[in-house]
This record gives sequence, structure tokens and C-alpha cells, in this order.
Amino acid sequence: SNVIPGTYSLSANHSNYINQTKGGQVVNSGSTTNVDFAITQLSAINGYARNDASAPVAGAAITLTQGGSTIASTASDSNGFYSFVGLIPGLYNITSSATGHTSQGVNNYVYSSGTNTSQDFILTRVGSFGGHVQDYFTSAAIANANMSISQLGVLIAYNTTDAAGNYVINNVI
Repeated sequence: SNVIPGTYSLSANHSNYINQTKGGQVVNSGSTTNVDFAITQLSAINGYARNDASAPVAGAAITLTQGGSTIASTASDSNGFYSFVGLIPGLYNITSSATGHTSQGVNNYVYSSGTNTSQDFILTRVGSFGGHVQDYFTSAAIANANMSISQLGVLIAYNTTDAAGNYVINNVI
């Protein structure tokens, strides 16, 4: 009421919805101009990062991408929990990674309007090999020995022994 005749922009704003503005709305003298809005509710994604023994993975990097661009990223808390809120419904990729674990992701996941979607991740702990290389007869350490790991004929990882003949090959999946 008491709007002076003219051309206006009207906006519908709510913290849980995508704001919408409609420009070019005309109010004439002595009349009411009806302007309806249909606004889209925002979505949320949350879940847990756990290892293959069901223990929480604190500090796991959780990344949300859309169309090749990073939309948001966060780290899981001490319980492995993470959350993204205020998301526009759409098609997203979400990945989780943590040091000493394999990465896991979900691609082309559609998040709908107003949903609170749960997406948990199971991050498999990686292993390692380590040991010592020495001369068979003298037991002298052998430095710079090439160490490799293969599976089904495919090279997985490699390293060389140090001056004391020791080696470690980490992050073996």
C-alpha cells in the first residue's frame, strides 16, 4: 500500500532459498499489481569420512566441484563429519581424500531442491613395505639398491635403499 505509481524491482529473499528479483514491475495509480515468486530451496550435503575399519578419519579433505570448478571444500572433524550447506540444487562431484588413505569420490550426483543429502566415504588405509638389503655373505648394507613393487606385472611403486641399506615404500594400495 501507498506505493507511488512507477516502475519497480521486487525481490523475494529468504536464508534457505535462492533469492529472486523481478524488475520492470509497473504499479499504476489506484491499482494493485500482482507479482508472484517461485523460489528454489537450497540444499545441503553432509556425511562422514571413515576408514575401512569404520574409524573416523579426522582432517579428510572433502571437495565439492561442479563443471570442473571447485564450489567448496572443507575438512572432516574429529568424528569424521563434514557438511556443505546453502547449495544450489544441481549436478555435483564430491571427493574425499586423506593422507595414508585411498581417495574416494562420487561423480555426477544430482542434489535436489530442499534436500539434506547424506554422502559417506570409506577411505581404505594404505600400507607400506620396508626393510633392509644386505650382502648375502658379508651382511654389509647395500646402498642405492632399486626396490620395486608390482602386481600382476604392473609396476605399483618403487624406491631405493639409503646408505644403511634401508628402504620404505609408502602408500601401497
